Amino acid sequence: MFFQTPDVSHRVQDSVTMFDDGLITLRIPGTDWRVPLMPECFSDAEGGVTNHEREQLFGLRPDVSGQTLDAMYVATRAGLSPERARSLSDWHVKQGDAYAAAHRDTLATLEFVSACEIALNVDDWFRAVSCLERAKQHLVRCEDLEWAEVEGACLVDMFDACGLRLTAGEVALVLALTLHDRHGCASAVSRFSDLARSRYEEAQLPVSLTWDSVAVNRGIREVIWHQQDALGAGGLSFLTYLIQMDDARDPISSTVFERHSNQQWQLMDWNESTPGGERIMKLVLSDTINELAPNGRGINPRRNCYFCDGDVMQGQFLLDVLLAAKRANMSGGASPRVALSDGHEEGVEDGGGLRRRRNH
Repeated sequence: MFFQTPDVSHRVQDSVTMFDDGLITLRIPGTDWRVPLMPECFSDAEGGVTNHEREQLFGLRPDVSGQTLDAMYVATRAGLSPERARSLSDWHVKQGDAYAAAHRDTLATLEFVSACEIALNVDDWFRAVSCLERAKQHLVRCEDLEWAEVEGACLVDMFDACGLRLTAGEVALVLALTLHDRHGCASAVSRFSDLARSRYEEAQLPVSLTWDSVAVNRGIREVIWHQQDALGAGGLSFLTYLIQMDDARDPISSTVFERHSNQQWQLMDWNESTPGGERIMKLVLSDTINELAPNGRGINPRRNCYFCDGDVMQGQFLLDVLLAAKRANMSGGASPRVALSDGHEEGVEDGGGLRRRRNH
């Protein structure tokens, strides 16, 4: 379709543009018009952009710095401020919602995976979990099973890279169930099933998409018990968060922690940061949260406004975070970090034009 004949009157720098959300446009020679490269543009059919042409495209160096399009994409994701990351993540969610409304589940999945990836890169757990839930909803309805497998594997790798091994196992279980009994998917089903089983067993939980609240809350109490000293002596550092529990008690109600009980604990954003920039999170009893916000609505005393999404973390994801923080603490405080690109990726089309996907 393109790259058929060189045109010395049009420099690459003037012909190819990549926007922050990954959208690539090509300028029509002799005009000021630009054409966005959308998913339907990529095909071996007549007039489509072939795989070979796609690789040529990503090898171009349209930037004055001499970077390839591949490197430029990575640069748009690296070093994002939290505010910019939220904006870019929301943009992908908006596109995902549009594709979902049009019943384009494959493209919706790609957008939600992109949104999740960006949120994880700035340690925005709450936003990442929200995007993950939406990605899973459409992942199971993907028309293209190969695409579902690769995008699902991307999610597994992302959460693994952050140390959130149980969440990665949950995604693997979703994939195993989605691909089950599908022709040609036996190997992938076995691989994802084994991964899911190992991660759930590691957390001492039954392998199920419906989380066992008794087992999860028991697991949370066990981690708190074994990490009491660290939680009280400054806190457990994990990524850009600091998890604290002063004097082994609820900081609001002063209720003392009890290992062998039915206590249910949640993690509350304390709306404070350390001098080093770590966000402080405190372990608070669910009963305390329920008293502050009956029926899910009430005033957050740390922000003097209504509780909102992101103020409190609970359940299986909280257990995963505590287990990850425990592992980081035992290894000397080294926290994992999600890597958006290692420079060896394979170009695929998504709703914003082109996105770089890890080579599986």
